[in-house]
This record gives sequence, C-alpha cells and structure tokens, in this order.
Amino acid sequence: MGVFVENSIRCIMAKKLDGLHPSLIVAFNLTLEIFNEVPLPAELQGETSLLIDVAVLGGCLCITVNYETTKIDVWVMKEYGYRDSWCKLFTLVKSCFTSHLRYSNPIGYSSDGSKVLFEGIEVLLDVHYKKLFWYDLKSERILKIIANILSTCPSNIFVEEAVFSGTS
Repeated sequence: MGVFVENSIRCIMAKKLDGLHPSLIVAFNLTLEIFNEVPLPAELQGETSLLIDVAVLGGCLCITVNYETTKIDVWVMKEYGYRDSWCKLFTLVKSCFTSHLRYSNPIGYSSDGSKVLFEGIEVLLDVHYKKLFWYDLKSERILKIIANILSTCPSNIFVEEAVFSGTS
C-alpha cells in the first residue's frame, strides 16, 4: 500500500523478484505525472534481506525496516528527496512482545509528541492479531496495548485538506 507525501504517492517495490536485489521506494508525482526513485538511507544501501515498509509520521515520509526476529528500525526523511536527511528515530526491540511481531507501522504522534502510536500484527498459534500500542520515545518502552483485534485491515490516519482557488 502506498502513502501520500509532498504531492506524490510512494510505495515499496523490488528491483527484481528473485529476492537477491534490494527493495526501493518509488514515487509517482501526481502533478508532473512522473515516477522517480526515493533514495534509501545510506546505511541500508545494498541490503537485500530487509523487509521495508513506508508510512507517514508527522507529515514526513517514514520507513520501517523489519529485521525479522530481532528489531524494527523507524526512519524519517526530514527534507524530502535528500538521502542525507534520513534520520533513524528509534529501534523497536521485538523482545518486548510475547509472540512474533510480523509487521509494525507507526500511525502518528501523541498530542504532546512524546509517544508514537503503532499498528502491529502479532502471530499467536497461527492466528493474526492486530495490536495498537503506544511507544514512549523517552523511555524507549511500549506503554500500553490499546487494542488486540482479530483483523487484517490496515489502520490509517487521514488529514483533511481543503484547496480553494479563485476569488470570492
């Protein structure tokens, strides 16, 4: 699933379907109607065994890098289009969970900016459970699991924007 940031829809694609080539972020600019590649953080260049997903966090392009069994890194691109503007915000350690966290994506910040709301898919006895949980940026801990739902539908936050043109 793609995300909308800076007038473009972005999604993760594989360079080749053989599993030996790294993923990349592709953007489609809705105004110019062109595709371009968004550079990954330099630290991730050439990596082939990572599971990468895109999100929007605080209005910025965000990626989650899933290292399967150990951790999930959360990166944010502070200035769109510049590889050097990628900043690793934090690492979510999977040992905080009682079972295998297969997927996790940030949804948004708390009103004071001290926590991040996550959606995660945890597998327990071959059943997929959606979890919504708060991650505290200062203590680097999961504070509260809000929901434990038997579901596979993604959670998103939509920001309403109005565009006015002409004179009144």
